[in-house]
Amino acid sequence: VFPQIRLISPFTPGGRNEEAHAGGRTVQEVETIGVRSEFFAISNRVLRLGGLFYEYHLERRSPVCILGADLAQELFPSVPPLGNVVQVTGGQHAPYTCIVRGVLQPITFTEEGRDPNRQLFLPHTFLDEKSLFPVYSRFVMQVRPGTDIESLGKAIRAFFQQKYGDSAVF
Repeated sequence: VFPQIRLISPFTPGGRNEEAHAGGRTVQEVETIGVRSEFFAISNRVLRLGGLFYEYHLERRSPVCILGADLAQELFPSVPPLGNVVQVTGGQHAPYTCIVRGVLQPITFTEEGRDPNRQLFLPHTFLDEKSLFPVYSRFVMQVRPGTDIESLGKAIRAFFQQKYGDSAVF
């Protein structure tokens, strides 16, 4: 619909004060986020181990996850994290488990209240299913060089207002 968009991914916040549990260890203040694999290219996040989500993970709402570097180290200090199970509790959902599919390279990031190295990423379809209030409130995108962002934003807004009326906030 919008050829100016090169990559796009939902960005579904699950919660910032989650707890992750594995192997008798607990890590607090974990941020869970539902995304598509395109998110990692858009945000320049690089895998250190494992793989990204495949389309069938999204279609099947698979309980797989990608861990930030520090979270992986804290949960699995002496064993390889890939293939292990993490339980997530807290937030606005029932507890759930996911199988570690990947671990990200550590990054430096400074936004108050956020530590990207303690984030846990899930297929957005899986997180939506677990959430009490699933809402697509955010998207991240990468546009083609030379794109007028202001014009594209207005076109996207008009598209959604025509399709859904005033049910969305921009």
